[in-house]
Amino acid sequence: YQGLPCVFGSAPMVCLYRMKRSTRQIRQLTFEQDSDWCPSVLPDGRVMYLRWEYTDQSHANSRILFYMNPDGTDQRALRGRGSWFPGSFFFARPIPGAPGRVIGVAGGHHDVGRSGRLLIFDTNVGRHDGEGVCEIPGRDKPVEPIVRDGLTRGACPQFLMPWPLSLHYHLVAAKRHPDSLWGIYLVDVFDNF
Repeated sequence: YQGLPCVFGSAPMVCLYRMKRSTRQIRQLTFEQDSDWCPSVLPDGRVMYLRWEYTDQSHANSRILFYMNPDGTDQRALRGRGSWFPGSFFFARPIPGAPGRVIGVAGGHHDVGRSGRLLIFDTNVGRHDGEGVCEIPGRDKPVEPIVRDGLTRGACPQFLMPWPLSLHYHLVAAKRHPDSLWGIYLVDVFDNF
């Protein structure tokens, strides 16, 4: 029943649902006007997801990392509320053994199809713009919170679908150079591929 406002509702939006496997009973958990994407389970059992918050915001910088209880209650911003950077953060996953840290792919609103920069957020350090952010590659370099819709157009390397293995090591799909093919890589926070 949701439709994208900027195209007069003609594009369907995606909400999150829960299905009980034994009975196949389905229950809707989110009811946003716009889409919710990339759910993953936090170590404490809550569900983290990317919420597109269109109301009272710039539509190009309004994808906020949220969490909720598994039954859909207590929906709250984990990171990004009131921030402009990054415009989106797809495929976010908690980093094992590192409470408050998540890895994901940052991009803009009208950008490359969900691929982008590989960032780690440490919500213990900060929850807005450039606070508590590090980038792979980019060891020990501050991350400039650039506010731009096409944040990752023409940038390389490009990343997709990070899977954290530990505090330092992560599996990712990556395209290292503009003319290279996508591949699966083990990357680390020390800038090794």
